[in-house]
Amino acid sequence: MFRLLVSALVGIVVVYFFYSTTKSQAQIEYVPAVVVTKNVAQNEVLNDSNLEIRNVPVSAVPENALKSIPKGAFAAKPLFKGEYLLSPMVSNEKVFIVLPDHRLVSIPVQLDTTANIDEGDFVSIFWYYEDEELVKSEMLLDKIRVHSVRNDTGRVISGDPGLVKSQITGSFFVPAVVEVYATPEQINILNIAANAGTLRLSKYLPVSKPIQEKPKAELREGEIGQVGREVIYEPIQAKRDNNND
Repeated sequence: MFRLLVSALVGIVVVYFFYSTTKSQAQIEYVPAVVVTKNVAQNEVLNDSNLEIRNVPVSAVPENALKSIPKGAFAAKPLFKGEYLLSPMVSNEKVFIVLPDHRLVSIPVQLDTTANIDEGDFVSIFWYYEDEELVKSEMLLDKIRVHSVRNDTGRVISGDPGLVKSQITGSFFVPAVVEVYATPEQINILNIAANAGTLRLSKYLPVSKPIQEKPKAELREGEIGQVGREVIYEPIQAKRDNNND
C-alpha cells in the first residue's frame, strides 16, 4: 500500500513538471534573427553562405538584430560564428581599412577648393598649374579618404555633431587644412604638386566610382584644351630650375 502511494505521488509530480514545462515553453515568444554561421572577414560579402535565419526567444535577441539576410551588403567588421548579425555590423559598401603603410598628410586648402568636404568622405585630388607657356589641370590621386578638416588655428571642424555652425560666426568654419590618408608614394606626389601649383579636392558622390585613367587638361598659348592620361612633371622641374637661377 505504501509503495502504491509513493508511486502515485511520483507520477503526479512528473505529470505536473511536464505540464509546467510545456506550458512555459508555449508562453515563450520566438522571433526570426540572422545568425553568423562561420567567421567572416571585414568587407566580405554577406549572404546565405555565411548567415542563416533562426527562430530564437525574443528575450535573447538584441534590439538591433537583423531579421532577414541583407542583400548586396558587406561585413563592416570581422564577424564570428554564432553571434547575431546587428545593424552596425553591416555596410552597403566596403569599409575603408587603414593599412600599415598609410600616413596622415595635411593638404593646404581654401574655402573654394574643398567642396563641402567632411570627415570620412572620399575625394579626388586635382592639381592646377600655370606658367607663361602652359595652363594645366589634372587628377593626381583618386578615392582618397579624408581624416579631418581643420581651420587656421588647427581646430578640427569636421565630424563633430556638437558644433552648431549657425551659432558661430567669423572664420571658425573656414577650412585651412584637410588631412587625408595616403601612402609615402602618394605623399611625394602631393608635396611636389602643392609646392608647384594649387590642389583642389573634389568630393565623391554616393554614385561615384574610382577612375582608372586619370584625366588631364592643358592649354598652351591659346590652344584648345587637350585631354589625356599621363602625368607631366616637366612644368614642375622647369619652375624649380627657374627658382634656382
